Amino acid sequence: MGGDGGVIAVNRKYMRGTSTSLEAKTGRGSASHKVKSTVEERKECMTTCKLTGVQLKEGEVKCDPLGRFYDSSAVVEELLRLRQTGETRDWPIASLSDLTTVSWSPTMSCYLTGSSVMTGSIPCYVVGSGPQSGSCITVQAVKEMGEEIVEGKLIKVMADEEESKVIMDKLEEERRVKREKKEKKKKKKREKDGGAEEERKPKKIKAAPAQAQAAKKDATKGMSANVASMFHSSEDSKKQNANELFAQTGGRRF
Repeated sequence: MGGDGGVIAVNRKYMRGTSTSLEAKTGRGSASHKVKSTVEERKECMTTCKLTGVQLKEGEVKCDPLGRFYDSSAVVEELLRLRQTGETRDWPIASLSDLTTVSWSPTMSCYLTGSSVMTGSIPCYVVGSGPQSGSCITVQAVKEMGEEIVEGKLIKVMADEEESKVIMDKLEEERRVKREKKEKKKKKKREKDGGAEEERKPKKIKAAPAQAQAAKKDATKGMSANVASMFHSSEDSKKQNANELFAQTGGRRF
């Protein structure tokens, strides 16, 4: 009250750092508030569809590489829509092969320790491949027993920004390698098919030497004469012989 318009707080609930302040009661601005927020976000991530925001139902759901859950029908329909329209979406899913099927239930727990993972208070992974694919395992269990305890890749549920960047970089590299292998396979197939077509083409006949061509021509000519003689009658032959004889004797009669 010094005439400058300021107010001196005398009520302890408005004074920072006291046990009865609003910050201490609500946890806002403190580490406990951030932890509570993370727990709530993780729980929401594991219980609602990331695409539609609808509560997940017991049964098979899908989990993406960043550990976010989707209703199976909704994510498949969205992938089909994107393929048909040519649109793009800012998400880590390029095809169904990027999704892991999870047998979801409100009572899901770590398959090793039995600890519930649905409260959001325990960080966990989804096993993305192998015999336990689709199951959950706590981060603590993996730390204590080692990653070799899991026969398959691990997907961190609700990966943070830094983890997401690492995951996406690795995913893009895997996709690039897969595309290159596919292109090499196609190229090899094209080359193989091209070689087979060349083999199937009829071989060109080389031109015969001049001597062989002349002999062939004479043979053809003789054959033509023989064929022509077959069509002459015997009367024509007799007439031709008589004419030749008359010409040779000069037309003399005997």
